[in-house]
Amino acid sequence: MKTSQIAAAAVLAGAIVLTFAVMSACSRPTDGAGLFQAEGCVKCHAYRGTGSGIIDLSDVTSYREDEWIHNQIMDPKRNDPNSGMPSFGHLTEAEVSAIIQFLHSK
Repeated sequence: MKTSQIAAAAVLAGAIVLTFAVMSACSRPTDGAGLFQAEGCVKCHAYRGTGSGIIDLSDVTSYREDEWIHNQIMDPKRNDPNSGMPSFGHLTEAEVSAIIQFLHSK
């Protein structure tokens, strides 16, 4: 294969990967309620009728500070070394803030 064909194939492959990444990012919810669903929080948590989990977060903001909730989402072991909750460290700060705002909603 000629160098120019290899370069063209590499560019095409990169464009395909970038296209799928953009499509994935565009279809991702940005609101807290949507993220609560999309990230699977509803498997372990309930919130004001949303979700089927056994841990109800309906009043979590009345007894936990936003910083604690932030840490719990990003790195649960920081709050409790024995936590069974997985880390959601892949979320952006904006996404974590959106989830926290959702948890403040009535």
